[in-house]
Amino acid sequence: MVIRLDSMKEYKFKDIEKSLSYEELIKLDNVLSNKTILNSSIKGATIIGGSVTMGTGDSCLRQDVNGIYLGNSDFASAPFSVDMDGNLIATSANISGTITATAGVIGGWTIGLTTLYTVGIILDAGNQRIQVGAGSEIMIDGASQYIQSSNYVSGVFGAGFHLDSNLLEVGNIAVRGMIRTAVFQKDVISTVGGNLAVLDGDVLEEDMSADDVL
Repeated sequence: MVIRLDSMKEYKFKDIEKSLSYEELIKLDNVLSNKTILNSSIKGATIIGGSVTMGTGDSCLRQDVNGIYLGNSDFASAPFSVDMDGNLIATSANISGTITATAGVIGGWTIGLTTLYTVGIILDAGNQRIQVGAGSEIMIDGASQYIQSSNYVSGVFGAGFHLDSNLLEVGNIAVRGMIRTAVFQKDVISTVGGNLAVLDGDVLEEDMSADDVL
């Protein structure tokens, strides 16, 4: 190993194959302090110091109190860096393993604890639900197995629409093909089991009450 002092005088050391005492380390530290080591390799289990730099200028890898970074001599400008809290910055990455995240943005989608969402669309894995729209939404609920609009209100004077395995409720229906059903009812026109019943309507001569019904 070659040690160059500020006076540019070089000191050569043979490879150290034994453990050094504390006093020997102090002496060696006094010699090496603020000096340059000119050697192709440094061997040892532990290197302790304020910073480490490999390379020159922006073509370097550095480690200091900010973290580890490369591609720029300034930590804030480096295209790759990992700070002391484990926050990673990289211009690109090819990852073959698993990525786990509960926050951040990917491809324009914001990451939540159980959701991916962007303007007008929410993918909700926690509730097995997809919501599309902003203000007036359409909800696809996998857990409850229905599709409906956010303004859905059931009944004759209701609004919106609802679809599940037992009910389709909408304002109007336009059908180009056949409607096939076992039971059909519209006011006083009914079909049951293939039989069609049309009940005539008339005007009563006088009012009736429940007591008048046979």
